[in-house]
Amino acid sequence: MTKENGRARTKALLLDFLREEVFDDLVVLDEHTNLLEAGFDSLALLRLLHFAEQRLQVHIPEEEITEIRIQNVRNLAEWIHALYTGKQAGA
Repeated sequence: MTKENGRARTKALLLDFLREEVFDDLVVLDEHTNLLEAGFDSLALLRLLHFAEQRLQVHIPEEEITEIRIQNVRNLAEWIHALYTGKQAGA
């Protein structure tokens, strides 16, 4: 899988998760939607951390979570993909 395909897959998985598990159907969600303004809260963050570990097999260090990194799906996917590829390089 190429780096770009990996990021696209991560984005798609995140969008599906957020649409199904976090936001209601009234929220129009794409990779640029500001998640915080759309209602992403601490409970949603806990769900995301669990999803990342279970489905994406990536541990997200809580001390590295920033508003910019969770601002939208694009930023989130880039960060998670970087964590994943870093994990693979170190394995």
